[in-house]
Amino acid sequence: MSASRRPSLRATGPRAYLVREAAELALVVVGLVIASRFVVVPLWAWIGIPVGKASLSVAWYGLFLRRAFLRQHASGPQALIGETGTALTPLRPTGHVKIRNEIWHARSGDESEIRKGAAVRVSSIEGHTAVVSPADGGLHH
Repeated sequence: MSASRRPSLRATGPRAYLVREAAELALVVVGLVIASRFVVVPLWAWIGIPVGKASLSVAWYGLFLRRAFLRQHASGPQALIGETGTALTPLRPTGHVKIRNEIWHARSGDESEIRKGAAVRVSSIEGHTAVVSPADGGLHH
């Protein structure tokens, strides 16, 4: 298996976040136990430090990470839907467009002609063909 196809060992998502945070909280408690062998750790530290760590983790998740975990990430050709590009050839109704520095075979979505150099927007992907329409709606011939 090539390095680019090797599955990631890094777990992601809310469950993985919870597991990492629980492990960190356990390390905080272990740190307090080790510290208590050398110094007197006051009761407020035994309670306050773990509770503070847990509170910050919950706040961080609620403010920032929850939305990131819930967001759907598009990948592959479907990620091009909604992107804009440029017609490299006239689309009568097919031709070629450049989208994200890639050249794609394209078809005008309404079968009308789109002139060379016109800005286009991807409305769907059908196999290896981008279905496009004029980006500003007025570049038809």
